[in-house]
Amino acid sequence: MEIEGFAKIIRVWPLIVKRLVVNWRTLSTVIIGVVLACSIMSGTVVFFDSLKEIALADVLKSLDKEEINILVQAEKGPTNDKEASILNERIHSFSEGLLSSHVNEILHGGRTTTFFFSYQGQEQDAGKDNARTFFAYLPNLQSHITITDGFSSGKELGELTTKETSVIKVLVSAQDAAIFGLRVGDRISAVPYWSDSVPYVTAEIAGTFEKNNQDDLYWSIERKGFMYSASGSFKTIPLYLNQDVYMEHLASKFLDLETTYVWMFDIDRESINSSNASNLASNITYFGNRLESE
Repeated sequence: MEIEGFAKIIRVWPLIVKRLVVNWRTLSTVIIGVVLACSIMSGTVVFFDSLKEIALADVLKSLDKEEINILVQAEKGPTNDKEASILNERIHSFSEGLLSSHVNEILHGGRTTTFFFSYQGQEQDAGKDNARTFFAYLPNLQSHITITDGFSSGKELGELTTKETSVIKVLVSAQDAAIFGLRVGDRISAVPYWSDSVPYVTAEIAGTFEKNNQDDLYWSIERKGFMYSASGSFKTIPLYLNQDVYMEHLASKFLDLETTYVWMFDIDRESINSSNASNLASNITYFGNRLESE
């Protein structure tokens, strides 16, 4: 039966070829039409992909560098090193896989709740004016500043304990020091607005500094994460210290000290294109939802 079927095909084939030759004009028109339609459809896909790429590029160009970065903040208390480490690990583990292919680096820092500022010996008047302060840490701070007075490179910040008092040594920007009339060696008090185990903490100005590059992404942590609550009606001075001093010495003085932890995800603009933009947006939304559910 298979041989007979094959024989029939052989006998019919010349007839098919003959008809194709007779109707070659019609056949060629159909073939050209199909090829042209495929070309148009392919060109349309390429055209729309190009349009999406151009539109996305225009949007990204219109955004400031910091506008495409991702800022994450978390307020936790009481403050301790164990809790801070757990929180930091969660942030990194959640972002791994979701954002890692688009992230150049992750910047991190932390700051306390805002305190009333007071010059030493005037603690009873704290809160009656618009002066405020907070303690903060930024990893690798020394590589982003130039010391203008006091504190010398290689000398660690820490706690200076005497029989009379316990003092936290800090760094402040030269500009803030000038505004508050402070010099190296001066002592100030950070008075909590809430009731805690100590009425205030004494801080000594160990040094003043200038920022090497005010516009460096590194300082976006301070601008967007630390100073977010510093309104124009208050003058606020950040007191910088090492993270270990922050956790081991400062936090241990309080029973209920809250810390605002900040992470800045530096997004690689060049890694975003029309093919992955939607997926990245979905991952960011999912990332945010995961953090909120914690």
